[in-house]
Amino acid sequence: ACYINLMQCMHVYLICCCLLLIPNQALRVRTPIRLKRKVSNKQGGLGFFALTAVVHPLSKKHILSRIIFPMSSKFVWLQIATGVCGIASAIVGGTFLSFSDFLMRSLKIAGEPAGSTVMKEINLQVFHYVFIPTFMALVPSTIITAIAGSIPRGPWSKWLIASSVIYIFGCFLVTGMGNVPMNNQLAALTGSAQSQYWQHTYLPKWTLYNTIRTLACIASSVCSLIAYGHLAAYRASNAPTYARLVPELR
Repeated sequence: ACYINLMQCMHVYLICCCLLLIPNQALRVRTPIRLKRKVSNKQGGLGFFALTAVVHPLSKKHILSRIIFPMSSKFVWLQIATGVCGIASAIVGGTFLSFSDFLMRSLKIAGEPAGSTVMKEINLQVFHYVFIPTFMALVPSTIITAIAGSIPRGPWSKWLIASSVIYIFGCFLVTGMGNVPMNNQLAALTGSAQSQYWQHTYLPKWTLYNTIRTLACIASSVCSLIAYGHLAAYRASNAPTYARLVPELR
């Protein structure tokens, strides 16, 4: 129970870091020259947008159209989304790795009926915390980043597409077609039938499927982080000037 609670805390902490710190760091680089002195280092992107709207109310529409939604901003948010997907895939893969590495072996050593009973409870509790939302959200997230990264195409496009395909087929579908049906069958059994199914079918096959989706998550994360590196290199070599982004502030 302590281990599961620790994993949940780590999931929440890492996701918060991705959603709060990374966007702030990326958007801080975009601050116009005249406003840069007015935004402290501790303020984030939302603070900059609010300050912009207050200082320049007459040009709010122009600023929103040129700062939040220009083509160059697309690469900012694409880079952020790619990094978040890569970290989230690594978190999901790390959770799966713990089962293939030592949890399933420990449940096997615990014997029957303790092992299968604990596994049944794990399969129930997993729906009530952070893991399942992260696992499910990665499907549309990787698809959206793959599509956005292909318009226009760049050296990051193939890695984003590979990340999405690997995660969907290697992790999501393997889970839905392999692990979940076995979980449902284990939950429906009791007594000696449960013990037989646990020892001779569930343990070897479920662990095999889990190892496959673990490797898929790790591969998807690596592809996302490679794409992140390409996007970072592109933004560094093609950074637009502040004068072209916000000409009325010159």
